[in-house]
Amino acid sequence: MSRVVVLLPGIMGSELRLDQELIWPGSAASLIFPFKKMKELLDPNLVATDIIRSFSISTQYQALVDDLFAWKFQENQDLFTCPYDWRKRNEDAAAVLAQRIDEVFAAKGKDAEITIVAHSMGGLVARYYLESGQFKAHKGFPAVRSLITLATPHRGAPLALTAAMGMEKRLFLSADQVQQLAKDPRYPALYQLLPSPHEPFAWDETSGQEFSPLDIYDDAIAIKLGLATENMAAAKAFRAALDKGKPPDGVRYFYFGGTRQVTTAHVYVRPAAAASKVRKIDVEDAGDGTVPVWSSGLGIGVQWQPVGGEHGTIYKNDDLRRTLARLLGYTGTLAAAAIEKVEVAVRDQVTEPGEPVHVALTFAGGVSKVQGRIRLERAQINGAGAVTAYAPFGKDYPISYEGLNAEKLGVTFDAPDIRGIYKVLFESVAGEALGADDLFVQEPG
Repeated sequence: MSRVVVLLPGIMGSELRLDQELIWPGSAASLIFPFKKMKELLDPNLVATDIIRSFSISTQYQALVDDLFAWKFQENQDLFTCPYDWRKRNEDAAAVLAQRIDEVFAAKGKDAEITIVAHSMGGLVARYYLESGQFKAHKGFPAVRSLITLATPHRGAPLALTAAMGMEKRLFLSADQVQQLAKDPRYPALYQLLPSPHEPFAWDETSGQEFSPLDIYDDAIAIKLGLATENMAAAKAFRAALDKGKPPDGVRYFYFGGTRQVTTAHVYVRPAAAASKVRKIDVEDAGDGTVPVWSSGLGIGVQWQPVGGEHGTIYKNDDLRRTLARLLGYTGTLAAAAIEKVEVAVRDQVTEPGEPVHVALTFAGGVSKVQGRIRLERAQINGAGAVTAYAPFGKDYPISYEGLNAEKLGVTFDAPDIRGIYKVLFESVAGEALGADDLFVQEPG
């Protein structure tokens, strides 16, 4: 048998082009200045051409591709990517996946055993492909043997609600731009990340209601919250298809979920207020910063491994990488040089000046004594919008701990007052770099 991997990215994880012009992702400059291609991003004629391998200073899915290469998978031989238009319905993305798997099956033959490795929303797309019953007649369908999801919101993400309401920034996009894209009836994907109607994640904070669960899919409540009822209907229909589905016979599911970040576990809502009030309830170690623990694992009999790491780059976590290698049949050992000494994970990589920055430091095997510092470096950007160098910025933040063995330390500091692209580094007292992550400080809005 021939083991084959199909790699499926999450929301915002595929390049989108218009007549070969790259529309998404934006340039390095648009990480800190307003995104200038919003009109083009709303064009229905965009084409998904590749997964986002890297942007600006940050390695994205290329890090996962590099690992798969080290585990003896070669692109277009036994490793295939599946970019899709992440703005549109997840049902449409599932059709793209079905076509891709058919192509892989045709190229590899009947001996192919296909594993889908899916990040974030890609896991929902893959489950719809496998569970909805819409794709059983496709020639490649019987070749799928397993689905491995990385930080997938199987039961939805409360953060999708506040994003849909225009309360959340995302890479390159302001909160208003996120809301504008999400409310467009052609592009309901963000709404399809909302929890199912039967998930009691929205609590009524109105006096006398005793935190009764609210059905945000009720049109009257949705309208009060400023939600697009057409996209709410698309979300409800998509979730209903998953709720009724089950894994096909002979297909193994395995889920990875993040556990070490401050995460929105549920929301308080006051729908009767003149200006509807929604309040996120963030809980320490409740998830990966985006997806709560209660959502990343799903189903009786499905294996689930909790790991560290931030939602957008959870595939860089060393615990996940070790297990994923074994799941894909690799019997070697991850090279020591490829393993971070300290994992640095910034929860909200996109923020505004002065906002709290939550950072989780994870130590492999745990430590009983830590002496080091958090240090910032700010990127220098040339006239073409490219990063040319980094320079130390601001003050250092000393980190000192001595006590019981700890695997994770959480620290918080205020974002720099100057917008820019930053590296958040954790160093030893001797100045040895032990780990780093990215931080993007945008202008308010």
